Amino acid sequence: MDFSGLELFLDDERLSYTRNLRRQVMRPVLHPRNPVMRREHPWEASHVAMYGGLHFDEERERFRMWYNAFGARYYDQQMLAYAESADGIVWEKPKLDVRRYPGHRGRTNILFGPECNIHGPGVI
Repeated sequence: MDFSGLELFLDDERLSYTRNLRRQVMRPVLHPRNPVMRREHPWEASHVAMYGGLHFDEERERFRMWYNAFGARYYDQQMLAYAESADGIVWEKPKLDVRRYPGHRGRTNILFGPECNIHGPGVI
């Protein structure tokens, strides 16, 4: 079996030598600016959720996030939106000319929805 790329060492399965090794589980700490992704637009009136995909684009040297944006009417306003960041903390939501939002004039960062009701997307 060929394993390549990053490995998450939760057990000793892939370790061949463990002398002088100590595994330490640490309590996570919220970032002082938590939450780092905030509602800003009418298509995010209910909430935003990192329920899509997050990747680091080495060529552009930026984090790219595809996330769910939920409008005021949760059940029929679920959208896939896009944001990017240089550091993973401060996120920008670029205005794209891909999808419009009902009642909003101008560009949005929506890629799909609300009519197709995006829920739990996976972007690879």
